[in-house]
Amino acid sequence: MVLDIRKEVLGFDHPDTGTTYNNMALVYSSLGDYDKALELYAKDLAISEKVFGPVHPAIAINYSNVALVYHAQGKLQSALEWLEKALAIKVETLGEGHPDTVATAHFIVSMYDQLNSS
Repeated sequence: MVLDIRKEVLGFDHPDTGTTYNNMALVYSSLGDYDKALELYAKDLAISEKVFGPVHPAIAINYSNVALVYHAQGKLQSALEWLEKALAIKVETLGEGHPDTVATAHFIVSMYDQLNSS
């Protein structure tokens, strides 16, 4: 398994090991196993925070991915909280006009619309 090889060769705290957790989480999320996806995203987040610190685009991506899981579960308030954390990092690291920042801001607006219409 790729994860086992990466942990053995690169170590438990290498960014590529975290990327493997992230990719596995994407698969579990697409299969509807949201609890497993969140567990794997948490492992990726722990590695990313250790390697990059708390304010880095990789952290924002992880936050956005977690938000997508909560959105898929219908947990809109939780999704919104994770998106707002992602947006704060993207504004700080990428700037307000960056396409990733703008996309996250638009998703947040959509989340507020969904919350207000339910």
